Amino acid sequence: MRTRWTVRVEDLRTRLPLGGGAARATLEPVSVSVVVNGLAPDAPDGREECIDLEPLCHWITESWPQTAPTPVLEARVNELLARVFDADRRVQDGWVG
Repeated sequence: MRTRWTVRVEDLRTRLPLGGGAARATLEPVSVSVVVNGLAPDAPDGREECIDLEPLCHWITESWPQTAPTPVLEARVNELLARVFDADRRVQDGWVG
């Protein structure tokens, strides 16, 4: 049987390149929270049956800071939401703050 799960990551700290251009971009401290809802087994037998946000957290702290700078933080929110939905097809909706 499947049930709706909510998985949260709160106050994950990273640094992102923000600014008007590559020459002016600086790594700025950012605190990220993510809430993901999706369907998964109600009694999972292993990690592969769970909605696992550990790879997403690794991307947020290790890979995301290496991406090209952007002048607006809202673009970063859209990047992260796209990553949330790409991470697991069982994800039904998500929130980023």
